[in-house]
Amino acid sequence: MRKDNKRNNISQLKNITEERLEPINIRGNALVEQNKDGLVKVNQPHYDLLKTDLNLMVAIPCYNTEHSIGDVVKETLKYVNNVIVINDGSIDKTAEIAAQSGAQIVSHCLNRGYGGAIKSCIEAFQLSDADILVTIDGDGQHDPNEIPLLINPILEHKADLVIGSRFMDNGVKIPSYRKFGISIINSLWNFGSKI
Repeated sequence: MRKDNKRNNISQLKNITEERLEPINIRGNALVEQNKDGLVKVNQPHYDLLKTDLNLMVAIPCYNTEHSIGDVVKETLKYVNNVIVINDGSIDKTAEIAAQSGAQIVSHCLNRGYGGAIKSCIEAFQLSDADILVTIDGDGQHDPNEIPLLINPILEHKADLVIGSRFMDNGVKIPSYRKFGISIINSLWNFGSKI
């Protein structure tokens, strides 16, 4: 699938919305889904992502992550061939270590912040021939070994967009200031996207 086919495939994916399941939770190494009848289905991903016909890209926005970025890139390369690190004006050896670990590097001369780094991730994806973009953080907070779980709903045409969250498990304690911030961001996102 190349850039000229992306629009056609996106419009095809939009036609699949009627049969959507409720949000998908990841529990351990399995996906847990609940359908309209309340039935729960556990689904192990069965794809060798390096052998699919899809071109997958993982973009990693980073700022001063020299202590973790090498391991993150190496773990990510177990699942995809195309890893791009957005070096957001780091003053340490983030870019050098990421490149030595096998990533392509896009460097900002100045720190643009997380939003600017994410924008560069999306721009790199748009300029590539990749079919699916996954973003993970370079500080090790996101486990690259969960990439197959994350994109499994897309590969099975159950979702067009998948967002991972470490807050979905009821046992996770979220500080009240974070809950407030997340609710504001969600409200603005929903308002801006007309959901």
